[in-house]
Amino acid sequence: MKYPTIFSSLTISALAVFSCVAASRLSDGIYTIRSSQGSYLIDNKATPGDLVQFSRDTTVTSSPTAQWTVVQNEAASNPNLFSIQNRQSNLYLSLDHSTDARRNPYTNNEPLRMQKEYQDWYLDTTASAGYYDIVSPVMGHQEKAYAIKSPDGGDPDQREDRGLTLKNVGELPSTHQGWLFEAVK
Repeated sequence: MKYPTIFSSLTISALAVFSCVAASRLSDGIYTIRSSQGSYLIDNKATPGDLVQFSRDTTVTSSPTAQWTVVQNEAASNPNLFSIQNRQSNLYLSLDHSTDARRNPYTNNEPLRMQKEYQDWYLDTTASAGYYDIVSPVMGHQEKAYAIKSPDGGDPDQREDRGLTLKNVGELPSTHQGWLFEAVK
C-alpha cells in the first residue's frame, strides 16, 4: 500500500529527528541535567543551544573525553531515577527525583542515593579528568554539602579541584561502594 507523499515525508522527518536526538553524542564541556515534564535535557555549555532530550527508555552517551553517561534505570520502581555513570571506572552516581529517596527500594548499581530537593542539577566537566562537580543552582541548605573523591587518588585539601561536590542533596551515606564522602566546610 502506498501512502501519500506528504505523510511519508512527515514520517521520515519525525523518525530522523527522533534518531538524531536519541543517538546524539556530547562533546567535552559543562552539562546541565534537568527535568522537563517527564523527560530530561542535557545542555552542552561548550556549544550553547545544543540540547539533547531523552525519555525514560533512552540512553544518552557522552564522548570518551567527557567520561560520563546518563543512564535511565528502567528497572527502578521510581521511573524518575537515573544515574550518571563513569565509563572508565564503571562507578555510578544516582539522582533521585522523588520526594524521598528512602521510599525507593531500588539499589542495584547505585553507590550514591540522595534526595532531590530542586529541579536543576549541573554536571561540571571542566575539572580534572574523571572528577566533576554536581551542584544545584538554588542556593541554600549549605550545611548539606559534600565533597566526594575517588579513593584511588586525590588530596582532600584539593577536593574543590579534584572532587565531586554535591550540594542540596538531602541525606547522604558516609561511605558506600568505594566513594569517600566529606562535608564541605
